[in-house]
Amino acid sequence: MQYELWVLSNLQSYCLPGTHDFLPGESPKGSIRWCAVCLKEEPADESGCMVCDLAGRFEVVLCSNEGRQAEGRLCETCYEAFSRGRALGGWALQYQPQAREMQHEQRRR
Repeated sequence: MQYELWVLSNLQSYCLPGTHDFLPGESPKGSIRWCAVCLKEEPADESGCMVCDLAGRFEVVLCSNEGRQAEGRLCETCYEAFSRGRALGGWALQYQPQAREMQHEQRRR
């Protein structure tokens, strides 16, 4: 249940997945991009989670109950929440076989 609350909280705090208005920027951590609407920050290489502000590890497609799709990455926490098969905040995971494969590759590194 904690994972689901994390996702719901972030879906309410930030723009919906795939709708950010990202602009380039710099931070002490290096090059970033930040959303001019919700102020979400992520690495400039687009490796951030599309739901929260953690590093994205799994390439997936999310589908909304309104027919929208968003391709991007999910962090381990958000992926775990969506992989339980329930829609969260009107969004659900469209199963992507490569997501699991990426997880195993990253653990080997």
